Amino acid sequence: MTAILQITDTHIVAEGKLVSGQLETAAPLTRLVDQIASIRHQIGPIDAVIVSGDLSDDGSEASYARFKRLLAPLDLPTYVIPGITIFVNLYAGRSRAIFPWLDH
Repeated sequence: MTAILQITDTHIVAEGKLVSGQLETAAPLTRLVDQIASIRHQIGPIDAVIVSGDLSDDGSEASYARFKRLLAPLDLPTYVIPGITIFVNLYAGRSRAIFPWLDH
């Protein structure tokens, strides 16, 4: 049986920033990744991660790079079903460096 983990709407921002000046979103994602790592022996193999919704809150390259670093410890194939933020930033000329496939 294939096991897929889904994470949604992480809204990560660049290091030192807060969502709406109030909310720190990297710490909860870090805790989630740590928790998954700690129970992998109990739940068995995970084949992939699907991340849906807004990965980044502000669409900055720094936030996408941070998102990738935060998920890296899972060491799993990761597939993205993007939310609206990525498309807004794509049309504003951002996001291409992190997701070059969006040009196609």
